[in-house]
Amino acid sequence: MKDTVVCLDEKTGTEYWERDFAFPKVSMHEASGTPCVAEGRCLVNGTMACYCLDAATGDLIWAKNPGVDAEVCSSFALVAGVAVVLGGEAHGYDLRTGALLWKASDPGGWARGISSAVECPGDRIIYGGKYRLCCLEARTGKVVWELPGGGKGFSDYGLTPLVSGDLLIALSRGELRGFGLSSEKPEELWHIPYGEEDSTPAADSNFVYLVNPGFIHLDGDGARATGHKSQFTIRCCELKSGKAVWETRIGQCEYSSPVVVNRRVFALTDNAAGIAMLDARDGRVLGTADVGAVRWTSPARSDRGGARVR
Repeated sequence: MKDTVVCLDEKTGTEYWERDFAFPKVSMHEASGTPCVAEGRCLVNGTMACYCLDAATGDLIWAKNPGVDAEVCSSFALVAGVAVVLGGEAHGYDLRTGALLWKASDPGGWARGISSAVECPGDRIIYGGKYRLCCLEARTGKVVWELPGGGKGFSDYGLTPLVSGDLLIALSRGELRGFGLSSEKPEELWHIPYGEEDSTPAADSNFVYLVNPGFIHLDGDGARATGHKSQFTIRCCELKSGKAVWETRIGQCEYSSPVVVNRRVFALTDNAAGIAMLDARDGRVLGTADVGAVRWTSPARSDRGGARVR
């Protein structure tokens, strides 16, 4: 079994380099983390290990196994020169040397392997575990604050949190919750029912976009209603209030997250066989395409406009 990292020209798709890394045993899930490129380094999580490569050449600089021979599906967060990845607990590595700077103890649960840490103001990171949402200092791993989960267990705060300016969006107890980050400890501003718990929302400056792969959807008043697997919906809410703006039903379920680019929302549909592009202002479907993407991966935003799909 092997993980493969490929570098392509964004305009033409021309391959610059490819690197393979073997891992020792059969895995239930193949590598699905999103690469992080910064300061001439490419940080990428494989199936059972994570790698730091020279972004220009693909040469291996360092490799670590934060999951202790277990699958680690988390993507990297890079804050203040510290590469943070979740594997049982949050681990902070020096970007240049790969030295382990800290490992967060997690007495209230564990850092779920399919979610990732995210950067927040003040050189801090936020990540979710089974029973809590936690904010740490990126350089030291010191706990700044914690919020309890308190629901039925595994999925509480299981999604990757979303930070937009001074707002934090996170999942707990089957509801999506908006918090203000202006104080030392977040203050809850709103909450709305949320269905399937396997897709992290996306946001622009004013709105948050939620993917619901069915089973539960929201009625016109924002209350829960019974859904259906074919009723895959994308919903837009005001970022500061959680108030619904529009909801569009499209395609069949797929567990991936949307991206927002230039007032367009891109999301995979039909078990990753297709991708839909919606107008972010009113939810109108502007186009669809057959792509045959890798399951459970999300489109990536391009600074040149549009989305890239693996």
